[in-house]
Amino acid sequence: MKRVLTFCFLIGLPVAIAAQETPTKDKHLKPHSKDNIFLGASLGFTYNTLTYTTGYRAFSKYSGGVGLTAGVPFQYKFFEWLSLYAEPSYISKSYSFERTDPNVNYTERNWTNHYVQLPIAVQFSFGSERLRGFVNLGEFTGFWAASHIKGVEQEATTNSSSWETLQGRGMPYSYSENVQFDKERDNRFEAGVWAGLGLRYEIPFCMFVWEARYYYSITDMQKDYMINQSPRYNNTLTFQFSVLFNLNRK
Repeated sequence: MKRVLTFCFLIGLPVAIAAQETPTKDKHLKPHSKDNIFLGASLGFTYNTLTYTTGYRAFSKYSGGVGLTAGVPFQYKFFEWLSLYAEPSYISKSYSFERTDPNVNYTERNWTNHYVQLPIAVQFSFGSERLRGFVNLGEFTGFWAASHIKGVEQEATTNSSSWETLQGRGMPYSYSENVQFDKERDNRFEAGVWAGLGLRYEIPFCMFVWEARYYYSITDMQKDYMINQSPRYNNTLTFQFSVLFNLNRK
C-alpha cells in the first residue's frame, strides 16, 4: 500500500504543477512555436537491487547487479522550462542470491532480467539558453521479456557443521540457462514511478544529455501463488547519455 500511495503522489504532483500555466513576457515561459520536437538515442548502465524479506533465512542474502540500458528518447517542449518526455527502452534489472548455511546446500544464483519499458515524465528545466539542468518526474510501465540464470550448487554432507567445512562437501556444479517463465508464479508486468536529475547542452540542431535516474517499482515480480510469500520489488539506478535531434530544424 505504501508503494501505491507513493505512486499516486509522485504522479499527481508534476501534473498539478504543469497545469499552472501563467501568461508572461519571459521568453523562457512563452509557448514554443518551433524547435520543440526532439528525437534521439540513449545508452547507459544500470544497478538494480531487490527489495525482499529473507525472514528466518539468516544465512541468505540478495545483492545488486549491473546491466545495460538503451532507448529512443522523445521530448516535446511546451515552454523552455516545461516538456513532456517519453523513452521506449530496453533495461536490464539483475540481482544475485547467496545461501551459506552450512547445514544445507550452498547456493549461489545470478539472474539477468531483460525488460522492455516505457517511462513517461514531465520535465522541468532551469539554467541558461544552452546549458540547462533538469528534473524528470513520472511513471513507467514495463514487460519482463526474458531472464537468464547462472549459478553454483554444492551439496551438504551429514558431518558438515560450519562454514570452514563447506569446501569439504560434495563436488560443486555450475549451470547457465534461460529461465522458463511460470504463468502461475511470475508477474511479467511491471509499473512504478521514476525520477531523473540531469544536465543538457543545446545547440541549434540537437542536444546532448547526461542523466541519473531512479526507478521505483510498485508491482511484485511474483503473483500471489503461495502462502506467506515475500514480495519482490525492483529498485533500479541508471546512468545514461543521450543525443536528441531537433526534428523542426531545417
